[in-house]
Amino acid sequence: MGYRDYDPRSSHEKGTWTTEPSSAGIARAPEFGQRFFAEVFTRFPDLLKPPNSVTFMTWSVQPDDVYAVFELAKGGFGVQIDPDLDYVIVWGFGGQREYGDWNGDRLERAVAHVGYLLAREPS
Repeated sequence: MGYRDYDPRSSHEKGTWTTEPSSAGIARAPEFGQRFFAEVFTRFPDLLKPPNSVTFMTWSVQPDDVYAVFELAKGGFGVQIDPDLDYVIVWGFGGQREYGDWNGDRLERAVAHVGYLLAREPS
């Protein structure tokens, strides 16, 4: 899966995407989104080390949502924090999943999905 396969800027034609510093993106996120990113960066600290990178973004069509695209040496994945629906959405190799509070701890399941994507990264 290449960068353009998981970067939403390549598949959404309307609206404007704006990158923002990670600190601004995380600060904009609701409390559950802030906890999600804290847990991801604690469990998977290599995500913050080169050649890996993360880009935080906002989209004019859904300006309250926080988007983060993780670019890794062999692929990557994306995350959307939706404060209106209280969802964490994770996508990458193998598809997309939405995690809400309707069936257990959404954060644990969403972070586990990130771990799955990291373990399944194609060679």
